[in-house]
Amino acid sequence: MYNLIVIGYEDESWFENGVVEIATTRFLEYTKESVIEKFKDNIEVIYGYPCLIMKEGKNPDIYLCRISTVALNGRYYEIKFKIFNNNCFKYSDIESLVDKLDIRQQEITRTHWALKEGSLNDLLKYSESNLPGNSRKILKDYLDSFVQRIHIKEHLFSSFGVLSARLTIHNNTENIESVTDFIQKIFSKEHNKDFINFYRGHSNSKYKLEPSILRKKENGSFLYLEDENTTYNELLTQNYDEFRGDGSTFDRLVRMQHFSLPTRLLDISTNPLIALYFACKGVEETTGDVISIKVPKDKIKYFDSDTATCIANLCKLKNKDKEILSAGTTEPNFNQTMDKLYDFIKSDKPYFKERIKESSIKEIICIKGKITNLRINAQSGAFLMFGLDAELIDGEEFGFNIIHYLIQDKYKEEIIRELDLLNINESTLFPYLENSAKYISNKFRKI
Repeated sequence: MYNLIVIGYEDESWFENGVVEIATTRFLEYTKESVIEKFKDNIEVIYGYPCLIMKEGKNPDIYLCRISTVALNGRYYEIKFKIFNNNCFKYSDIESLVDKLDIRQQEITRTHWALKEGSLNDLLKYSESNLPGNSRKILKDYLDSFVQRIHIKEHLFSSFGVLSARLTIHNNTENIESVTDFIQKIFSKEHNKDFINFYRGHSNSKYKLEPSILRKKENGSFLYLEDENTTYNELLTQNYDEFRGDGSTFDRLVRMQHFSLPTRLLDISTNPLIALYFACKGVEETTGDVISIKVPKDKIKYFDSDTATCIANLCKLKNKDKEILSAGTTEPNFNQTMDKLYDFIKSDKPYFKERIKESSIKEIICIKGKITNLRINAQSGAFLMFGLDAELIDGEEFGFNIIHYLIQDKYKEEIIRELDLLNINESTLFPYLENSAKYISNKFRKI
């Protein structure tokens, strides 16, 4: 195992100071799910593993280093490290080994911190014929320094509580067995007038609370994010008449979401019983999950809000442009890239003032959209929209409180029956002719 840190700094201060910052949302990107599962209850152990650090680029220098400390600084991990003997080698020197080292081509151009299943011993063996003798010795000495030092004791990780919340399944949970049980537990919670409760149902409690555009493969790579602008433009180009009545990018994203294109939108509902239905339908032999999300009123916007327009138009930017905006104002091309985003925003709102706060495009906001289709109306629907590097983390310091209501699979069938008595079923939640026909034929089918 080893750590891989890729950074996007243009200057060399990170090298001189031995400090880099990685957004908490970029931690464990391009890390296999099996590796995350293995270390989720003992995450601090990974800081004792060897570390490779490199700048973004096509053929970057790769440095051997040791992580000294990790601390939370806002929404960033501040990582202090020590370069081993100030030597480096080129990415091209090890390019034929990247499969063994579990490095994917697309990740060397994205700032992140990954834990890799590959072994640097493979790099040492390979180096016998590819690296100069002095570099081979440095690599061997470097690896030898870790032999007895897998559990590194002097680490200070002040953000472990936050990290644990991201990796451990559901800190704040309740178990429910019936509709009555669920309603009673909902009513027993304290209700704050400054917050609104929204709900989402997952048929499998292992599903993550994230929009489809941020979903990943088992190996940690993104399924859709890197082609977000292409998928948006392709669907719009091939089906333009379908979107003719939509007045904004956000309206188009809602329609695209309705037809299952991956977007930054996450469907939620104001009705907890609708979320309970979705938690009990689908994958029957798994634990279902109703997620209660307490949203501050100041994060609830309407479809025409400026913040909603800003975040929605991120979908039109190329992946590299979004990387530049993620890096912040210290990135030399930040202002130029913001101008591109302004141009897209003004296609929705020609009067828009060019004064976006950097934090605005990195938020998660709740949006009440237009009731443009029967399903949104039937499901009391709203949306969470995710900005750049946004992740839904439990805790008032992050703006949201989250509770998980878990349903074991043995209770799902009876809960679906109880919900049907309350007129919550496939016919009422998906009010289209084919769904009504399906519901009626199943209901009156003779067994």
